[in-house]
Amino acid sequence: MAKRLIPNLNRVLVEKILPPSKTNAGILLPEKTTR
Repeated sequence: MAKRLIPNLNRVLVEKILPPSKTNAGILLPEKTTR
């Protein structure tokens, strides 16, 4: 999973980014293809 790092003074915030399970056209993707 990709993570976004946000520096904030002496600390760093980490946010998990979950891949979408559905495409813009509405097609559902199985879990194996999103990994």
